[in-house]
Amino acid sequence: MVKVLLVDDEPLECEAIRFILERERPEVQVVGQAGSGRLALKLARELRPDIVFMDIQMPGIGGLEATQALKEAVPGVKVVMLTAYDEFDFAQRALKLGASDYLLKPARPQEILRVVDNMCRELAEAAAREEEEKRLRQELEAMMPFIATGLVLDLVSGRSTNLEQLKERASFLGLGPGPYQVLLVDIDHFAASTQARREVERQVLKKEVYQALLRTLQDNAQGLVTPLGSDTFLVLACVPGGKEAALELAEKLREAVASSTPCTVTVGVGTTCADLAEVPLSYAAAQRAVRYGSFFGADQVVASSELERGDAESTFYPYELEARLAQSVRLGEAETARAVFRELWQRLSAATAGEAELARARALELATVLTRAALEGGAESSVLSVLQRASLEELTAAPTAAAVKEWVRAVLDECLKAVEASQAALRSEVIGQAKRYINQHFREPVSLEDVAREVHLSPFYLSRLFKEKEGVNFVDYLTRLRLEEAKKLLAQTNDTVAAIAEQVGYAEANYFSRIFRRHFGMSPSEYRERRFRAAAEPQG
Repeated sequence: MVKVLLVDDEPLECEAIRFILERERPEVQVVGQAGSGRLALKLARELRPDIVFMDIQMPGIGGLEATQALKEAVPGVKVVMLTAYDEFDFAQRALKLGASDYLLKPARPQEILRVVDNMCRELAEAAAREEEEKRLRQELEAMMPFIATGLVLDLVSGRSTNLEQLKERASFLGLGPGPYQVLLVDIDHFAASTQARREVERQVLKKEVYQALLRTLQDNAQGLVTPLGSDTFLVLACVPGGKEAALELAEKLREAVASSTPCTVTVGVGTTCADLAEVPLSYAAAQRAVRYGSFFGADQVVASSELERGDAESTFYPYELEARLAQSVRLGEAETARAVFRELWQRLSAATAGEAELARARALELATVLTRAALEGGAESSVLSVLQRASLEELTAAPTAAAVKEWVRAVLDECLKAVEASQAALRSEVIGQAKRYINQHFREPVSLEDVAREVHLSPFYLSRLFKEKEGVNFVDYLTRLRLEEAKKLLAQTNDTVAAIAEQVGYAEANYFSRIFRRHFGMSPSEYRERRFRAAAEPQG
């Protein structure tokens, strides 16, 4: 509904326009009428009209002054000036002050309708443009987290070498010119502590942590918070105060998560970056800090400056082998894990030149990776926490690099055992779930793919697992179940063989009879006849 305000000290002029609009344009509503510029401004502020018909010559505040004030009071309002022939110069001045059009008095109906139609079209176009701009702003706002994540990934990976473009993207996201600080926030033992939760609950928990971090960052610094991995967030902040300010921000982030969510976090503080080109180095330092911190405990802030020992050889650290080793532990692939470990440690030995102290530092970092991978593979967190406490004393006592290697290998073996125990229990649970599903649905045309879908495994893996746990494959198990049920029905009912075949999941009676004969050496009819004869013979 388009709202119109009529302003003229001659009431008949207002009534004539009102009559024309009510008769010809019922979708346009006259919401008020004023005989002076002062009253017009008062009504306009209250009624917020879309179109105002304004007489130029009125007592007190005239039309020109009222138009100027009206455009400031009600932005976007359309003003149509009403003027006599000898006031044309006034009309031109009114257009310069923001009036949209003018009409000569007395205004003819077709001219009034022409002007109103034009105003309505312009108002509709303006509303559409505003709605489109609002939609674009909303879409852009929704995209901002993805844009931020893209920038962060480009920065930490070093993929983008165009520093000016990176600065432009950072500025678009609200980041200042630096210095910058990378803080890596890792949710403590998330995989193990949420194992019993549904996936939607885990995602809601991560969102709560993210929101706590975002609120704290917005209250204390310029920066970005983006998810990075399954249970890790990266904070890229502008921290002019250097190391002390970065540690203070990290502590606030840690406290915010602990106080507003059920989780705790370990925050690794990277090195200070003079510009965006140094972010990969700060990120690598924050990673090392998180690894050390998570091994020694939880709910803490660890500064990379505390771990700068051995940085000279860090360039040579075989991260690709470490990632392969972690993946092998996560999947419980013991042989692969041990082979990768041997290659990895050979590389580490070369980098540390046989120095026991440097070897211990690398061993501790590697043990952190192994225990984290084991937790992600389903190992019990209680088992691994005991392992951590017991093993630290042994590592400290290891006198040589060779002894350190044996310590790490022992940690690897314990992690693999913990994952295998967890996966064995999981396999038993999955097969039990699969058997329950088959027992409930064997009368239907159930397939291996149906069961695999139910237990969230691939058909190939389920088939292999079923054979391993049950000693028979899926088809044999299903056939045996159906035939045992068929024997009961043949002995206890008078249903036809065709009806029984259908009841136990076989669409064709002939195929059912062939399968039955193959397993029991007789047809279904022969089996029924023998059972009936045996039941009829006198006992004793």
